[in-house]
Amino acid sequence: MKKYIYILFLFVSFFLSAQTDKNTKLLADAKELLYKDPEQTVIKATEVLHRSRNEKIKISALITIINAQMVIGNAKKVIDNCNSALELARKEKDSVNEILFLAMLGNQYQSMMMTKEAKKYLDLAENKMNSVNLPKDFFYIKGNVYNIKGIIFRGELNCEFALKYFEKAIDVYKTLPKNNINEVNQLLIEIQKGFCLISQGQLDLAQKSFLKVLNKDAKIDLGYNKYFAQIGISEILTAEKQYRESLKLLDSIPLTISEKHDLELVSMYHLSKSRNYLALGELQNYLSSYNKYESTISEMNSSQDKIIDQTIQDSKLQADKKSSEIRFCNLTIFAVLFIFLGFVTMFLIKKRFFLINK
Repeated sequence: MKKYIYILFLFVSFFLSAQTDKNTKLLADAKELLYKDPEQTVIKATEVLHRSRNEKIKISALITIINAQMVIGNAKKVIDNCNSALELARKEKDSVNEILFLAMLGNQYQSMMMTKEAKKYLDLAENKMNSVNLPKDFFYIKGNVYNIKGIIFRGELNCEFALKYFEKAIDVYKTLPKNNINEVNQLLIEIQKGFCLISQGQLDLAQKSFLKVLNKDAKIDLGYNKYFAQIGISEILTAEKQYRESLKLLDSIPLTISEKHDLELVSMYHLSKSRNYLALGELQNYLSSYNKYESTISEMNSSQDKIIDQTIQDSKLQADKKSSEIRFCNLTIFAVLFIFLGFVTMFLIKKRFFLINK
């Protein structure tokens, strides 16, 4: 579910700053390739970035590049390009895109479970939002910031704060024009809300949130994300001691499809099953489901650690490269000065020698 939210979060912002220019068509072509061939999206948008002298076009190109790198899963490049774009937006005193890139950074760090960094950038984005008058066309940025902050608080098991931010996000989305993206974001928040409400024992409200998702699924394509809502309903049935009904609902979820998309969903699926089996006293089934849950959690953690380690390693390599470039530059300057001083010294010696002999 997180991956879906992130791509929507970035995708909405695409092209908002672009002006009519010969580069616009190339950026439009890059956008069309975003999901089919994100590597080509990066190539085309990078071409625009390098040849354009218009700072707003450059920002649009960077947004496009970040989108593609998000799809590819290159966290390091997403962070680097967000920082570059943030610097450019600040230079141009472009408050809207400054907020956008702060939010993107917070979003990326949240996806890497680096909560401290995520909060830092999201807080900066929220503070900036409160200090400027965002044009109505950019209100969706507020909704996305509140949404991601809610997800962070939910991850910290602070559902009281999470629910406040989810409600703030929904209030923002309700003011926006009705379109597929805004409705999808609202439904994804309803899923997050539902699980928070379960943790607070508000089962009736939680069920309403999940049913909103499932009732609208025929009109709005949530993909595999709809299965989170089904797991939420199954959790409510478990809480109500309807263990067989809960298991029946879980069995209706096509797990083989879900496994390809979201390990979080798979882990929740096996944990929910294990709770029902334990309550029914079916220990063999309980152990089997719980072992699958632990295995999936281990896989998630391993995958996350690899992303973080690679990001740190890439940062170290980049820092080492920059350090080497600085050392080389310093040595070059020193060598030029040394040669220059050598010529000056030789000139002075020859001049002195000429004056003495004269």
